[in-house]
Amino acid sequence: MERCLDLEIANYALVKTSDFKAEEWSKHGMYWCNIEKVPELAFDHNDIIEFARERLERRVRRRPVGFDMLPPEFTIGQLVKLYEKALDTKIDKRNFRKKIFKTNLLETLDKNADGKSFGQQKGSQLYSFNKKAYDKMKGSEYPFQF
Repeated sequence: MERCLDLEIANYALVKTSDFKAEEWSKHGMYWCNIEKVPELAFDHNDIIEFARERLERRVRRRPVGFDMLPPEFTIGQLVKLYEKALDTKIDKRNFRKKIFKTNLLETLDKNADGKSFGQQKGSQLYSFNKKAYDKMKGSEYPFQF
């Protein structure tokens, strides 16, 4: 007797909702919603979403995946907000700053935020992601254990 395995494949991606035209989706009954407010879905889809959320949290603690979600120039405040959202927790900003600056993953830019980009506070120091520093630390312990 032949046995058939029932396999489910699910993928997740980090996307900027501003890159998508919600009005196009609404024509088909689709819409963005806050992860904490996902309605009851069919089958085991809520379990799949929860698993993806947990996997994202684990990944964020080990790799700098969040930097891809930020503009090329960002503030510490924007970075903290991103990690708070991904980890679904409040982060001690002083501890976060100490940890992130020890890694050399941030490159300090010679300019301040103008307040025009989403989530930027005018006058805040701008930074960029230092990919070379990350490439050097690959394989070692990533410091985001909050």
